Amino acid sequence: MLLETFVEWFNGCWNNQIQAYSNPRGQAFVHVIHEFDVDRFYCSYRYKRQPKPYRYFDARIFNGDGRIVLKNPLHDIIFHLEHGAFVSKTEFEKDGVLYINEAYLGSRHYHVKDQGFDLKSGKQLWGLEDGMFYEFCKS
Repeated sequence: MLLETFVEWFNGCWNNQIQAYSNPRGQAFVHVIHEFDVDRFYCSYRYKRQPKPYRYFDARIFNGDGRIVLKNPLHDIIFHLEHGAFVSKTEFEKDGVLYINEAYLGSRHYHVKDQGFDLKSGKQLWGLEDGMFYEFCKS
């Protein structure tokens, strides 16, 4: 049941239109597509006016002891159920970059903090500043 609920909630098209339109200088308008097929998700993230995604990956999905695991080449994303939402918090280093990812998935919302920092300079490479989250709604 846990896996089926996660698939139902995660699958589909998402965007942060409300957030982007309320702060057009501070938030990019992002379209997210999570397509489920048999045992994996195909995920793409693109800016509103861009035809090609800036991020694309596929991730196999597993139910592991009450946790949902999305296995992808960069790093596994592990969700657990907390207060009625699926939650994932990950911080790791790879190839000189500190990755910070945090996500909260509900049936109609998907809030994501996705940041990268250069380990040598400390400079932020991507993501919203001040630890803000992208606030996606199902479209």
